[in-house]
Amino acid sequence: MQDNDACEDIIVSPNNEVYIIGETNATDSSYFGSQITRSGKGGTSTDVMVAKLNSANGNWLDANIEGGAGQDLGYSIYWRGGGLVAVGIFSGTVTFGSQQMQAIGTFDLWMADITTSLGFVNASQAGGTGGIVQPIAVVHQNGVDYVTGTVRGTVNFDTNQVMSSSNGQDTTAFVASRSGATNQWDWITTSSGYNSVRGLDINPSGVLLVTGTFGTVSWTGTGGSAAASGSGTFGTITLPATYFDPFYATMDTSGNWISADSGS
Repeated sequence: MQDNDACEDIIVSPNNEVYIIGETNATDSSYFGSQITRSGKGGTSTDVMVAKLNSANGNWLDANIEGGAGQDLGYSIYWRGGGLVAVGIFSGTVTFGSQQMQAIGTFDLWMADITTSLGFVNASQAGGTGGIVQPIAVVHQNGVDYVTGTVRGTVNFDTNQVMSSSNGQDTTAFVASRSGATNQWDWITTSSGYNSVRGLDINPSGVLLVTGTFGTVSWTGTGGSAAASGSGTFGTITLPATYFDPFYATMDTSGNWISADSGS
């Protein structure tokens, strides 16, 4: 790999193969060791990159580049039993495997299954004309994919439409679910308040664990400032915040917030 390349996430499969995801320069060839060369998809920015390595010696085993003429990024990857699932963002028109998608907004979320031979299948998207959706992490359990991140404004996950708090001005945490053969979104749940999201996990009992920060922004016109005394709401639970505080929240697999705690 070379300039303008980045690794955003890494996962080790049960058979000890290492998979990474990120982005690479769309206009140049990328080199994975001395034997594997992959070309960008053109355009003027970056394409999504996935690669596989041998965990015993670090040798590159395979690589794939997918994307379009716009800026395409890979953010998170997770093992899903015989393959992988990944998320990122894309702009303009993008092709993942045999599927072509057109972004609704400036940048849309993409989610796709990735085979162990690094082929992209079963791609889905989410976005909004005036909204922003930013994925952070993806997990999988029992045939269902879960993604977390933030939304701002109004965004659509198929027929599930949400608006971030403060009439769309806040950046608000979300969790969404995708399952089934049609790659449709099952549900999306948001919090209330100004949030950032740092991580997502799922325990053996099927409880989702979300971490990040929360607070209140007072908006005036197009600008805003952090309130010294604010709050964040996760379902029926409202937490006080001093400017911005960390949060740890749990959710069930139907999208209901179970608990939330802060570090204030």
